[in-house]
Amino acid sequence: MESVKTNEFLGENLHTKQLSSGIKCYIIPKCGYAQMQAAVAVNFGSADYAFKLGNEVRKFPAGIAHFMEHKLFEGKKESVFEQFTKNGADVNAFTNFTNTAYYFSCTDNFANNLRLLLHFVQNPYFTEANVNKEKGIIIQEINMYKDDPLWACYQNLLSAMYFNSPVTSDIAGSEQSVNSITADMLEDCYSLFYNPPQMAVICAGGFDINEVYDIIEKYVSPKVDIPEITRCYGEEKEPRHVRQREVTAKTQIAAPLFNIGFKDIADWQNPIKNLAAGKLLIDLIAGEGSNLYEKLYAQNLADASFYVQYTAGTFFAYTMLSGFSENPHKVNELLLNEIRKYAQNGISSGDFIRLKQKHTGRLRMVFNSIHAITQAQIDFFSKKADLFDLLTEYENLTLNDVNEKLAAHLVEGANALSIVKGTQ
Repeated sequence: MESVKTNEFLGENLHTKQLSSGIKCYIIPKCGYAQMQAAVAVNFGSADYAFKLGNEVRKFPAGIAHFMEHKLFEGKKESVFEQFTKNGADVNAFTNFTNTAYYFSCTDNFANNLRLLLHFVQNPYFTEANVNKEKGIIIQEINMYKDDPLWACYQNLLSAMYFNSPVTSDIAGSEQSVNSITADMLEDCYSLFYNPPQMAVICAGGFDINEVYDIIEKYVSPKVDIPEITRCYGEEKEPRHVRQREVTAKTQIAAPLFNIGFKDIADWQNPIKNLAAGKLLIDLIAGEGSNLYEKLYAQNLADASFYVQYTAGTFFAYTMLSGFSENPHKVNELLLNEIRKYAQNGISSGDFIRLKQKHTGRLRMVFNSIHAITQAQIDFFSKKADLFDLLTEYENLTLNDVNEKLAAHLVEGANALSIVKGTQ
């Protein structure tokens, strides 16, 4: 049965329906927009390489989800990219810690492109020859990222914050893990995770909704009954404090780069409320327009590269501040002082109301972009939620909620500093 959510503040509708195969559909109609986009999201990311299948413990090599993403684009006769180009569409994909997603954008031919998307995601082509060929390409990609200061700084921060979490492993894996992947492993992995009940189709744009449902119903294969999958993330062994308070790396870079992180505990009794409180909290303390933000700019400690974010996956959460600065330690010192000030005095009701209005307004802007809608809903699918749920949590969030988040999250010992600086 189809469910339709209407949000009067946003002026938007969200249609959801689970089809006979078990696949979940999220459709956001956007009449009057030229662009249309569809995505297939799979509840399988880089962190899902260790799990229990019923009572059996299974483990694939790190990087297998990313490897799978690469291989699905290889058709038997011509590449998937070429097929979408002939249809007048752009196609892409990504793998993160919790999801793999494949999506296309077009202004015409939406139905044919949707059929093509569903076809290639459900028809893998794995041979030992093409798998071995792909290994060199992915290892080259891994080495390229190692030379990227932004990526190195981020990976070093995660490794400093976490002891046992799979987020410390590169999404693409390592040279050793990639070389150990076989065609049989990919077939096995695909059969377990690319199963309709663990997948979703997300569409946004101006199209016939019933036609979209009909295409998905017809072109998605029936579900396969398998034992229950229990992901093994090691979160129960993860201590509250960080593994290392500071880490420094050197490379060819003009100005020092820093990432400051605060490890959080993922709250899955109410994950969307946790996400809303975390985003609002760090924006209030260090976001654009905050006292700290103005102070950093006034003292030439930050530039336009400076940003803050709160990230929450299905098993991890953290706050991060990032940017270039000639004195990262001073930035870190000022941040900690600002947090202590808020911890002592609390957050004012005026600041809280202002930030709530800012974040609800920002979420409204998401619905002005077809791409932003689909990408955001891909993330919410893994959280068993939707975009409207975040707006609801912002609206229901109280000052006490955010003060409690401050006291529980931004604490000494849960923070780490990663710096990448020049070799000179």
